[in-house]
Amino acid sequence: MKIKPLNGMVLIKRIVLERKDDFILPTEDRGNGAAREGIVVATGGSTPNKSGLRVQSDLDAGDRVMYSQYDATEIVEKGETFVLIEESAIMLVLND
Repeated sequence: MKIKPLNGMVLIKRIVLERKDDFILPTEDRGNGAAREGIVVATGGSTPNKSGLRVQSDLDAGDRVMYSQYDATEIVEKGETFVLIEESAIMLVLND
């Protein structure tokens, strides 16, 4: 089954940070806590603003983001954990 978000929703693959020595490495989440970071897998495209005009998403697949854990809906597909969330609940994009 392919998951395609609609109307301003964003599909994110959860990651957690693992500390090793003085480095922080992103690793896949093993279900051991509430992850707040992830990698954008897909976006739902444009959403209407207050005046009804469609606004294109600022996110692209592959962006690393930080999001509010309380606004997320968890989806498990073929053993992988994803999060479906409104784009407005994403707090920031983490760039290298």
